[in-house]
Amino acid sequence: MTVESRRREPDMDDELVGGVVVGTDGSAQGGAALEYGVREAQRRGTSLTVVHVATDYVPVAPMMPLVPEDLKALGRTILDEALQTVTGLVPELDVRTVLRSGAAVPELVRVSAEASVLVLGHEMTPAWQRLFTGAVTVGVAEQARCPVVTVPTAWEPAAARREVVVGLKSLEHAPGLLSHAVATAADRGSSLTVVHTWELPVRYDDIIVRRTHETDWNRAARDRVVPLVEEARASHPEVEVAVRVEHAQAAAVLRNASASCELLVLGRRTRGPAVLHLGGTGRALLHAAECPVEIVPPVRAEEQARRPVHAHETSS
Repeated sequence: MTVESRRREPDMDDELVGGVVVGTDGSAQGGAALEYGVREAQRRGTSLTVVHVATDYVPVAPMMPLVPEDLKALGRTILDEALQTVTGLVPELDVRTVLRSGAAVPELVRVSAEASVLVLGHEMTPAWQRLFTGAVTVGVAEQARCPVVTVPTAWEPAAARREVVVGLKSLEHAPGLLSHAVATAADRGSSLTVVHTWELPVRYDDIIVRRTHETDWNRAARDRVVPLVEEARASHPEVEVAVRVEHAQAAAVLRNASASCELLVLGRRTRGPAVLHLGGTGRALLHAAECPVEIVPPVRAEEQARRPVHAHETSS
């Protein structure tokens, strides 16, 4: 089967039914995300859809203004190159490409409603620049209907990494997130480490507690977390689970953990305005984590308590 015959026409705004979806912009980050998406689709036994969103506004250059057709042509080129990459990695994979036009964040959020998982590159836009241009990866991760995996540019498949780490903050939504993390570890044949960190809001109080009651507070936090972990593990007793409770900054602990694990799983908040749904820890890790980071929306997290995460199906 030729490369061209395996590609659905990119201008078609057809529905994406399940499977792994990768958003690409032709950058180095997009290349890492594409390879991760290929491996994930192969592992799950499902299809792969590669999406590029061409901007719908016309940049004006001093000497040679661009027109919308130029942007579409560039988008087709990016998708053609992505298709060749996929074919070179896994020739037998069921893959299609789709070109959409508009603003990247809302278009990718629409795509997420039909996907099992949406894969993007890590957020590399500097913080000061995001104030003016926005951040695609963060924006999509905050609003997506399916889990979003962001992949660092330097990511490479590593067979030796057989550990999934889940960061647990609020215990309110812990059951769904833990069920998702346990099922993910089981699907990958990996162990699971549950990391729960805590700090007091007032710095002075935090220093006092560290000196006097840290052990007691760690024990109390662990006593709350362990029963939730055991309940989530009941459906996959074969998964080896470790629990870490630390009096420390969550982003720093999870950033260090990302250096030696294959996937870092985080939940998305349900309270507050949309811009705060991901939280400071999640935003920091989308930029700084050394492994792929999966952001699980609350609804999907609760669904995972009732069914597995791997997708030999049309949707998750």
